[in-house]
Amino acid sequence: MTTTAMETPWGVAGASCRLVGVTFLAAMAAMVVAFAGCARPAAAPRIPGAMPDEAVGEYQAAALAGSAGAVRGTATAMNPRRGGEDVPLTGTVVSLLPYSTALRSTLEELKARSRASMTGYRTAAIGIQQARDTYEERLWKAGAPDVSLATTVDGTGAFSFATVPQGRWTLYATRSVFVSKPGTTLGGEEMQIYNRRPRLLGYFAVTVWLQDVAIKPGESLAVDLTDRNAWFSGIAEDWEEFPGPRPGTVQPAAPGQAPARR
Repeated sequence: MTTTAMETPWGVAGASCRLVGVTFLAAMAAMVVAFAGCARPAAAPRIPGAMPDEAVGEYQAAALAGSAGAVRGTATAMNPRRGGEDVPLTGTVVSLLPYSTALRSTLEELKARSRASMTGYRTAAIGIQQARDTYEERLWKAGAPDVSLATTVDGTGAFSFATVPQGRWTLYATRSVFVSKPGTTLGGEEMQIYNRRPRLLGYFAVTVWLQDVAIKPGESLAVDLTDRNAWFSGIAEDWEEFPGPRPGTVQPAAPGQAPARR
């Protein structure tokens, strides 16, 4: 199994699967790879829109009035070496979003689906990210892009929000690690015939932390994110699509006809 550090829609991928607890993920992904020869990329579910429980203007008014607190925290993983210091989860993306019952309900539903079926498991990570992005887009359209806060975990494992308007918020943090797990490679003759078929390259082991927090004026809230208190762990498959027949390939012929070459 090969892991690769890269930037993804879920955060900056780390260099070790150990940091996101992929023991369970690898077992599930093995089932996905086993069917890579016949399975196609899973479609993510449709995500309904959501808005904050409180009017976005209340967050903006609190910010203008200076009625704010702070959030400071760490994101670390247990060191694989016994007795070693915890490893910082550098690059993890941490967001603060105005609390929304509708958003939280959607996220919990997607998490439940991931445990109910293989299709749910394969699409949950993408669906969760889409739900978060859809919510943020609705905040922008409502004229309140400033109430969606985001930062990244630094090299020491720390992150902070110095000024957070008072009110209810959802802390949403995400991190991913790419695991190279390609499906069966087709032979020369098979490639000529079946080169339209998508091929599984691997998957992103995705970890999401989700916490509801209440910010009070003048107070600083401490948050500890670890590889042991994640809200969700799943995968997002990475497929290579072949857009069409390659030049010079021989296409299967209909009965009684000669093969066509492009």
